[in-house]
Order: sequence, then C-alpha cells, then structure tokens
Amino acid sequence: MALLNSPAFLTPAIGWARRSLESRLVLGVGYGVAVGLTVLAIILAASPPQTGPLGPASRLILTLLGLNLVIILLLMAAVGLRIGELLRARTEDAGARLHVRFVRLFAFAAVAPAAVVFIFYGVLVSRGVENWFSERVQTVVENAATVFRSYVDEQTRYIVEHVTPMAADLNREAGALQARPDQVDEYLDALASYHAFPAAYLVDRQGRVLAKVESADAPPYVPPPRAGFDAADQGEIYVPDFTGADVMRALYKLNAYDEVYLYIARPLREGIVAYLRQAEGSLVSYRDVAQNRERIQTIFALSYAETALLVLVGAVWLGLGAANAISAPVARLVQAAGRVAGGRPGRPRGRGRRS
Repeated sequence: MALLNSPAFLTPAIGWARRSLESRLVLGVGYGVAVGLTVLAIILAASPPQTGPLGPASRLILTLLGLNLVIILLLMAAVGLRIGELLRARTEDAGARLHVRFVRLFAFAAVAPAAVVFIFYGVLVSRGVENWFSERVQTVVENAATVFRSYVDEQTRYIVEHVTPMAADLNREAGALQARPDQVDEYLDALASYHAFPAAYLVDRQGRVLAKVESADAPPYVPPPRAGFDAADQGEIYVPDFTGADVMRALYKLNAYDEVYLYIARPLREGIVAYLRQAEGSLVSYRDVAQNRERIQTIFALSYAETALLVLVGAVWLGLGAANAISAPVARLVQAAGRVAGGRPGRPRGRGRRS
C-alpha cells in the first residue's frame, strides 16, 4: 500500500481511478452488473445443447464470463484497497483492528461453504459432463436420427420402385388410351389403387392437370416446380423437397406421350417430417457440443469461480458495513479508556483557565 501512496502513483488519473473504486455507488452498480452477468452465463450454460451464438459451448458465453471476471477483479481491488487502509491503521486505531476482525469473520463464513461446495462441484460437474457424452447417450441420439431417416428413405425407395412400373404401364397402353380418352381416368385409378397412391395425375409441362385420381384422404394438389420438369426431362424421378409437409410427391416423364408427366402424391405418417428435422438438429447439436467438451467444462468452472468470488466480495463488503455501524462507538470508547489509563483524560472544548 505504500507503493500506491508514492509520488509515481499520485497522478490525477490514478487518483480518479482510486476514488472511483472507493465510491459506494460505483461498487454497488458494478456488483449488480457482475451478478446479472453471472446469472445470465449460468442460465445459458445450463440450457439444453443447441447450436448458434447462444449454445452452451459458444465463444459468446466465454466472452461474457471473461468480461464478468474483469468486473469482479475490479471489485476485489476496491475492497482490497479498503482492507489495506485498515491494515495500515490497525496498529494505531482500535476501531481499525475491530474492522479487520469483522472482515475476517465474514470472509471465513463465505469461504468455508464455498470450499466444501467446490469439492462436490469438481466431482459432480466432471461426472455430469462425462455422462452427457457417454457411449450410451451417443447411441440413443444417433439411433433416434437414424430411425426417422430410415423411414423417409424407405418411403422414397417405395415411390421410386412403384412409379417406374406405373409409368411403364401407361407408356405401354399409350395408343389405346389416346384412342379412347374417356378410359384414361379409369385406367389411372386402377394403377393408383394397385400401387397404393392416394393421388395420381397426368400433367403437362405447364402443370395443368390432364387426368387425375384422388381418394377421400388425398392431399391437396400442388403444381410441380419448374426444376422438377427439367429433371424429369433427363429421365429422372424427381422427388421435391417435402420439408414442412408430411407428403412426398414424385414427377416422371411419360416418353410415349407428347410432354405428359406422371405426378403422384403419397402422405407420410403425421408429424414424421418434423420429428426427422428435430432428430437431425439434435444430432448435429450433440456432435457440435461433444467437440467442445473442454470449453463446456471451462464455462462451468468459470461460472462457479465467479459465483464464489462474488459471494466472497459481498461478504467482505457486508463485513465492512457491519463493522462501520458497530465498531465506531466501541472504538471511541476504547480510545477514551486509553486516554484515561494514560493519565490524559479528555477536556471539554473551549478556552481553558489561565494560571
């Protein structure tokens, strides 16, 4: 502390910084901000695994904790300055000695339980993080995504395997159907029923329906996209993206006709697409978090350390406040008793008698 009182440290900037650290308003605001940042970081770190800027392993949380640690260190410096002043004055001031004792008691009351919790914290958090990434949990997450993906792959394979023979039958009967257009709907209905398609259409390149078959539970008609016709012209079975709808559709060109395409729709199990997206998203998030395991452990460790430091600073600050209220009159009494014991009783203020 003598170093801080040397001429090199008595510049206006250093003096302003020191006065700011000793200001109760600055300390109160800083402590409130530190508590808020700590709570926010703990909530984000304890949230379910997710990707993005607020995921548990994100750099944003580490940055938040780093900024919070700087604020806490400044608070500790402010409290340390006050304690240093008390330590310097305790040899001459009984009130300062009482202050130091109060601070020691409050600090011990805060540190003792924190040390006990730290021991359990090291075991529980380490074991908890290891359990998150155990082989059993990884297998469950991987299998959940695999099951839904396999269901969609199976439905896609079913469509491809049934659209091809259905188109072949339509191409084979092209001459007869073109000679008798009134039988097109009946023949298309028979094929759709055989291949278990609740909706089947013959459309031209503009998406106009030339013939259709729809069962009672058939999904509504949605025109194929332009890219679908381009893909079908290359001989492919075009399956549009079915995100957002539990319906798979397919478009295939009928070579025996002049720009006529077979277009079918097959509903999926309700909600299966949403489950698939959720399972895939969870798998991606889990893998991302697993790659940042050390960062997660660092976040939890910093969160706990900052919480413990805040409790310690708050306890010391509370001890200083309590000591101010209790020790001031006691210190005055001790000082008066000391003067009496030394033969120097206090005199009333005013002009003394002349001899």
